Amino acid sequence: MKNFWIKQSRQVYFIPSIFTFSFALLAFILIWIEESLDLSTFPDFFLTNASFAKDFYTLMIGSLLTIVTITFSTMMVVLTIYGAQFSPRTLQDFLSKKVTLRILGYFLGTLMYAILGYFFLMNNQNTISFISPAIGIGLFVGSILLFAYFIHYVSKSVQINLYIQTLVKETVEKIETREKEIAENPEVTYKTKEELEDLFKKDHIDLKADHSGYIQHYSQNKMFQFAKDNQCLIRTVKGVGEHVFEEEIVLELYGQKTLTEDERKAIHEMMLIDDEINLYKDLGAGSRKLVEIALRALSPGINDPATATFCIEQTGYLLEKITNLLQPIVYIEKEEIRLVSQKEHFTRILYDHFSQLKVYGFNDMSIVRSTLSAMIRIAKKTTYIQQDEVWNFTEYLVSDLEMKKMHQYDYEYIISKLYAVARLTGHLEDFKKSYSYGPLKQSDSKNKDKDAEDDLE
Repeated sequence: MKNFWIKQSRQVYFIPSIFTFSFALLAFILIWIEESLDLSTFPDFFLTNASFAKDFYTLMIGSLLTIVTITFSTMMVVLTIYGAQFSPRTLQDFLSKKVTLRILGYFLGTLMYAILGYFFLMNNQNTISFISPAIGIGLFVGSILLFAYFIHYVSKSVQINLYIQTLVKETVEKIETREKEIAENPEVTYKTKEELEDLFKKDHIDLKADHSGYIQHYSQNKMFQFAKDNQCLIRTVKGVGEHVFEEEIVLELYGQKTLTEDERKAIHEMMLIDDEINLYKDLGAGSRKLVEIALRALSPGINDPATATFCIEQTGYLLEKITNLLQPIVYIEKEEIRLVSQKEHFTRILYDHFSQLKVYGFNDMSIVRSTLSAMIRIAKKTTYIQQDEVWNFTEYLVSDLEMKKMHQYDYEYIISKLYAVARLTGHLEDFKKSYSYGPLKQSDSKNKDKDAEDDLE
């Protein structure tokens, strides 16, 4: 039941439905007051007659129908722009914004209020004075002001730079919130994959998905409690945001030979698999969207390398922030590990984000430079184990570049970036063996050290 309400609360219609129900309830309360109470005690300013109320409700319903129609049309235009110029994965961002849903909900709620008010007005021949039209005037004025704000909000939403900045800001807030939760919980800590290898060599029970979809949510506290009660270890094989097929392994259970049907059902209720990605839990969704926007900007139809470089730099910033959370997160009870939130290898994360950029964008030096700048930023926050992966992946990125044929300006800039990555990851000796100053004069080599120092700051 809890998973059902979690799923419903993330649907597009949830917030508008709450507004519509609330305004309908307000209309019923005011209608009851008009029919049951003596309105002579109310100030005359709030009271209207039946003729004015009828004309006002007619005007209000017609105007709100126009506003709602324009609002829906505007939303469709924005979604078309998001899908065509940004990425198909960004469509849900605009629809899931609380501002969008609350404004739409306010319009629909006010329209429902007007329709109910007009209906009961035409069926109520005994009441002389009415208070609901006065409240309706306030709601109608609010609708006009919100409609003006909505146009302003939409004009900002379709600006790619503002969208990227907002996306990065929201993702960073989620990362920092998650890190704070881990830091404040004494039962939760980080472990390396090497430290956990021996745990996963034992026999285990595989728990498979009962239907296909995206993993939206794990009730980790419930899983931890289940593991403590049964003195076992649970390992999440798939992370939040990943797509799984029916009968694909999602969880592994160690230390328990059998599971009853009730126990299997209870564990399945601790995870939520649905058709859509959970934007609130998937910390990697933001960086993946940035890469998709960058690739779309590099396409011949759009050809916007400035946007692509901006997205790549912001991707490096997000991966720098999320470095700690890419390690396995474990829940411990009295020095016994009970729950492991398994993560992918860091190299796989880097490959998923930058491999396509190498294929489609490395014929442009600005893309090469921004990608290497992103690797420098990532290298600053990596753990000692991740440092080797960052250096090896950086070498993979530049492996197809014909440096000997480059102009000295391009060569010098790229070498300075590689030098900075080598210093940050402790691979200076490897750098010296693999790269030289090439066509640069000895006097020009100082620029490499100066540029690298700037990158390291």
